[in-house]
Amino acid sequence: MFVIAFVVATLGYAVGTLLLIRVVYSMVSHNEESPIYRFTYQVTEPLLAPIRKLVPSRVTAGLDLSPAIVGFGLIIVIAVASRLS
Repeated sequence: MFVIAFVVATLGYAVGTLLLIRVVYSMVSHNEESPIYRFTYQVTEPLLAPIRKLVPSRVTAGLDLSPAIVGFGLIIVIAVASRLS
């Protein structure tokens, strides 16, 4: 049980870090052909796309809240996994 909780928490931190990198990339000028950007996009987009469908940006005045929602979900998953270990 400890090993599974540790792996889940570690993956949660890794995805959270990639999510933060993606948010920073969206705020600054970046090269979309960069390997770091492509990897970050490939890992985070499957998490963000379903949230975008549930909460369209026109409802939130053009703001994309999907990274914040996914980040909050990751915090909960990490907290539960840490509590189990």
